Amino acid sequence: MFKTYHKILFFIACLITIDGHGQCSSMKAKCVPDVSKYTLLKAYDIQLPKRKNRKMRPPTKRYSVMLSKGTRYRVTGCVNRSVSFKPMVFSLYDNFGLVTTSYNQNSNKHYPAFEFICNKSGIYYLTFYFVDGIIGCGAGSLAMRKTIK
Repeated sequence: MFKTYHKILFFIACLITIDGHGQCSSMKAKCVPDVSKYTLLKAYDIQLPKRKNRKMRPPTKRYSVMLSKGTRYRVTGCVNRSVSFKPMVFSLYDNFGLVTTSYNQNSNKHYPAFEFICNKSGIYYLTFYFVDGIIGCGAGSLAMRKTIK
């Protein structure tokens, strides 16, 4: 009985893992918005494990991107609600710290996108994590358009 119970639990865990991964791998196509005025530069699949304990920072995906002065960028993100029930926070950093983010601490609001006009060419960093370090599945995108001078 004990062995059978463990086999059943193992089988269920495998099904959940396979199903969750399959749902997450297709998120990129669903989350890239219609950005007719923008050119899509990159789309990112975001799949993160649950935080191991509350003292640790949430698991985070980090991508480096080269941004050009005089260009307007739009960063978007979305979450697979069947896997993740909390929002995903995505932020843009430079070497000096946070530039902008999808989360406004003052109002406690999460936004599905933000725009940024680059004032200095260089390497920036996009980060993605899920609130409270929950297991997460979603996608993000980076798009651009030239600003009018």
